[in-house]
Amino acid sequence: MRDGPKPLSMHLGLARSSLEGHGDAEPLLLSMIKGIQDYQRSTYFPKVSHREVIWNCGQASLNEIKTESGIEKDDLRICILVPSLINAATILDLCEERSLSKWFSQKGYKTLLFDWGDLCKEPHEFSISDLVVQRLSAALSFARKSFPKAKIHLLGYCMGGAMALGALAMDDKLADTITLLATPWDYHKGREVMMNRVRFWAPSAMLSIQSNGYLSADALQSLFASLAPEMAQKKFSKFSNMDQSSEDAHLFIAVEDWLNENRDLPALIARECVWDWYIQNKPYLGQWKIYGKHVDLSQLKIPVLVFASDKDRLVEWESAIAVQEHLSQAEIMRVSCGHIGMIAGKDSVNHVWQPIEKWMKKHTN
Repeated sequence: MRDGPKPLSMHLGLARSSLEGHGDAEPLLLSMIKGIQDYQRSTYFPKVSHREVIWNCGQASLNEIKTESGIEKDDLRICILVPSLINAATILDLCEERSLSKWFSQKGYKTLLFDWGDLCKEPHEFSISDLVVQRLSAALSFARKSFPKAKIHLLGYCMGGAMALGALAMDDKLADTITLLATPWDYHKGREVMMNRVRFWAPSAMLSIQSNGYLSADALQSLFASLAPEMAQKKFSKFSNMDQSSEDAHLFIAVEDWLNENRDLPALIARECVWDWYIQNKPYLGQWKIYGKHVDLSQLKIPVLVFASDKDRLVEWESAIAVQEHLSQAEIMRVSCGHIGMIAGKDSVNHVWQPIEKWMKKHTN
């Protein structure tokens, strides 16, 4: 039995506000509530891939994805996946029906999934610089030393892409290519829907950080939900009409479980993400520093693939492609999947995963 989605009152409150003045508001809300109840009662629990921890430091770990026997791995082709800080790494290994990690492994890559872990459980307060250097760069350095002859393809999803760029700006020998999947860079570009919501939300978030010593997962979830208040009603109503044993239903449950894994962010990291990145736009303006050194992407000489979507509400197209202004070489690919749809959508394999793998293969030799 699931507890979620959390917080339930937030979903219902946003749904009610989005349906104000709608003649059929009550039936729509009832349909949504039925979908929530179906989700809570579901007996399906996603199965993730078998993982072997090959490196760890503090809460962070580097995990090799193990698949069924018979699939021969190529130690000369390595794919390292880096998730966002805010959610668990599960999104990149979602379930049997849709796992980017497993898919790359089945394509013959030695696939390594980086996991930031629960940052609030780190023994000391960490900055973003600490995370980039002491965690991500250290893990990439381990992989490079362990497989010195391999082509290492780095893939960063959302904020994971920005963190990966920070690591490579410090040492671009840590990887041979990097793919940026739905990665924000210019936080003030696009329709600025996210930017405007953050500006409205930031003062209360800063007070919460000061009071609690961290930014709660619920506060972050409420921010993202407020971008499209009608979405909760639509998605749960749609789920209520699904065959609960279907792949679509299983994917919905896996994504909701992942969304409810939101993790609290420690105070220093939260302040940097909200203030330095979203409000002051430091990465795009060239003002982001890691241990006092500017993150200068113009010095990055490895191939870069930027995957962005014109349907992404969290990381708009203009925000994602702005990074090419600072790169010596970058290819842009445009898709029409949503932010999560790039990983879990019905078109993700054909329109996102396969083009990425084809590009990696081109840069393997």
